Amino acid sequence: MVHHGLVERLVEEMGQMEIVDAHEHLPPESERLKLRVDVCFLFSHYTRNDLISAGMSPSEYERMLNPELSLDERFGILERYLPFIR
Repeated sequence: MVHHGLVERLVEEMGQMEIVDAHEHLPPESERLKLRVDVCFLFSHYTRNDLISAGMSPSEYERMLNPELSLDERFGILERYLPFIR
């Protein structure tokens, strides 16, 4: 596919912008560093609706995010639904 300089023009324009929104779904670093972040927390934001559609109950979803439970227990909840959201 020929872009006729499109990529170069886009990069040049973006280089002149003061801010580029990468559309990240993570909290700002200053807030994130205060959290007990793990794989369940990071994975949950992108898959919440998929997990619920796959049969995970809202209470299981909340348990999966509960840092008072062990990571093994919480990942076990997530792991049961992974085959259904691929």
